[in-house]
Amino acid sequence: MARSLNDKGTGAGHNSGMIDAALVQRFIDRLVSLEDDADVIKDDKKAVLAEAKLAGFPSDVLRQKVKELRLDEAALAKLRAKQDYRERLDVALGEFKNTPLGTAAKAAAEKWDGELNRAGIA
Repeated sequence: MARSLNDKGTGAGHNSGMIDAALVQRFIDRLVSLEDDADVIKDDKKAVLAEAKLAGFPSDVLRQKVKELRLDEAALAKLRAKQDYRERLDVALGEFKNTPLGTAAKAAAEKWDGELNRAGIA
């Protein structure tokens, strides 16, 4: 049932060098069961999103809302501040927001925001 990792094993204690094959198999079985459960949940989520799409709801909006609901207060505040900033940038760009100039301005703002995040400022 147990096999030795080295010839000096003295028993089935914690650091004895012995492996309990039955215990390892139980861990493996539990992990396989969890993987199966995860697959079922993944399929269920796909079905719900397909149903919502048929009802006319965009799946990306639903996913974003679920993501927001799972965030803690600080992360949610940071996300909302970013969204607000992007909206204000679109308003400031006005008619230029969908032009090459507007696209470049948005890219520059995203780059600047990324640099602030890396520096720990934002």
